[in-house]
Amino acid sequence: MFVEEEFKLNNGEKLVNHRSRVAGFMQNEDIDEYDVIDASGETIASVKITVHTDVKAPFKTTRTVQRKDRVR
Repeated sequence: MFVEEEFKLNNGEKLVNHRSRVAGFMQNEDIDEYDVIDASGETIASVKITVHTDVKAPFKTTRTVQRKDRVR
């Protein structure tokens, strides 16, 4: 599933990835940060997606999604 589908964006809204990085022991966390932009170009929310992969068996992967809406 694409991130855009997961957040069910309204017409005219789009996600803009403004930062990608790795962190954690042996770089086992992928972190992507997005802004939700409305039709007028204003940032209305931010989204942070973290994917963590274990480096030892059973190699479990977890995905955390955080959305922070801006107060208008």
